[in-house]
Amino acid sequence: MLLGPKTPDPAPYMVAYMNRLLAVFNCLEMCVLPTKYLLFYAMTLDDLPSLLSTVTGEEFSIEELIKVGDRVRAVQRAFNARLGIREKG
Repeated sequence: MLLGPKTPDPAPYMVAYMNRLLAVFNCLEMCVLPTKYLLFYAMTLDDLPSLLSTVTGEEFSIEELIKVGDRVRAVQRAFNARLGIREKG
């Protein structure tokens, strides 16, 4: 669970969540600009695994897709660290 009733400041959790989500969209070759519209207005995050399952024929869950996003971000951070590039903060 990303946010709970006792979460003092949800902003860092939302940033991490969106980073994972955008990494998944990039892996799926989904354009980010229409995806933001679809994500917030036309469909929910719960629709993404069923869409992916329809295309591939394999079952996916939201948790699996978030793990994919975490792995992609880890590889990106490792690559940047190797080049000496650091995230601001």
